[in-house]
Amino acid sequence: MSAASLYPVHPEAVARTFTDEATYKTMYQQSVVNPDGFWREQAQRIDWIKPFEKVKQTSFDDHHVDIKWFADGTLNVSHNCLDRHLAERGDQVAIIWEGDDPADHQEITYRQLHEQVCKFANALRGQDVHRGDVVTIYMPMIPEAVVAMLACTRIGAIHSVVFGGFSPEALAGRIIDCKSKVVITADEGVRGGKRTPLKANVDDALTNPETSSVQKIIVCKRTGAEIKWNQHRDVWYDDLMKVAGSTCAPKEMGAEDPLFILYTSGSTGKPKGVAVSHGEIAMHCAAVIERFGMRAEDCELHFYSINFDAASERLLAPLLCGARVVLRAQGQWGAEEICELIRAEGVSILGFTPSYGSQLAQWLESQGRQLPVRMCITGGEALTGEHLQRIRQAFAPASFFNAYGPTETVVMPLACLAPERLEEGAASVPIGLSLIHI
Repeated sequence: MSAASLYPVHPEAVARTFTDEATYKTMYQQSVVNPDGFWREQAQRIDWIKPFEKVKQTSFDDHHVDIKWFADGTLNVSHNCLDRHLAERGDQVAIIWEGDDPADHQEITYRQLHEQVCKFANALRGQDVHRGDVVTIYMPMIPEAVVAMLACTRIGAIHSVVFGGFSPEALAGRIIDCKSKVVITADEGVRGGKRTPLKANVDDALTNPETSSVQKIIVCKRTGAEIKWNQHRDVWYDDLMKVAGSTCAPKEMGAEDPLFILYTSGSTGKPKGVAVSHGEIAMHCAAVIERFGMRAEDCELHFYSINFDAASERLLAPLLCGARVVLRAQGQWGAEEICELIRAEGVSILGFTPSYGSQLAQWLESQGRQLPVRMCITGGEALTGEHLQRIRQAFAPASFFNAYGPTETVVMPLACLAPERLEEGAASVPIGLSLIHI
């Protein structure tokens, strides 16, 4: 193989490596010999309101399968993503938002995001939303969607994110299944210049008599389009925020208490809701931070639709470690616009499907350019040798992971440190080992 096809690991990546082979073998042995002690140590990566005493409770009896982790501990994911950063990096940018029009731009600091989340959490309580209630979020990729997710998290409500491109029928099915009390939406969504009548779709969905659990619709003004209005049910997001208080302590939640529900696509039958708890997602994102060597100085470009199975992980992990997240409207951005965004915002972490990453790489190659980043994460489809080489050449990532996770796991449980090149006869990069073991 020619030297031009070899991509040596950057010294920076070596210096930031979480583990080497010897350390890994030691950790693995600890996890086998003393699993309770091992996981107790791993759990110290996140902030607990009340530290747990028992690591796990498991039963694999044929008639009673039950698995609980850190069940007597309490925490809140909103606190872990926001409050604990305020003293040290409150004025650091947390979210950069790029609208459908690249000229549409917002920057929100951790302090500002914390205030908005607290205000909307209070607004939700004012609409009779409390711990254990389900809130459906049917929104475009706008900052208010992130605020809504974290506000639900803060007060212990369970959020269910539904893709803004789904039909009223699909939306109704998910509302019925999880018995949503409130729906949060926008007047319209904008994707590639095309408008989607989100509020009208919600109105249509709620004509189904089985959606009677919904008491309120909270509407964000995105385009200012004229919409139908039910004065007894509908309320503007901005009106709620104007009068809401900016102080809201995070609710103390059990590690096994549900945080959000994500539905499968329904391509093989009725969509199935998967519930994810506070402890599960916090521990998983903490493992992602450690294994991928994420730091507060990182900036991740969030490529995913807000309802995608990896979307919560790729939003919460950067916020958990105090990094920046670049959100973009899900329009048809060209390769030139995306690459310019990566350059302008100093993006250091890219996550995309291999084919999309390869498209960006092809454009860079056509321009005779390279756009170095610290890390690439691929998933969603096979990472072939051609994609692997093209992405490495264009982005020169210090670290390159190929990840996998079906919707039923909601997160990325498997990852493989991508090789410099495929072994002879291999069709693609493997999906790897359990994340805790890479």
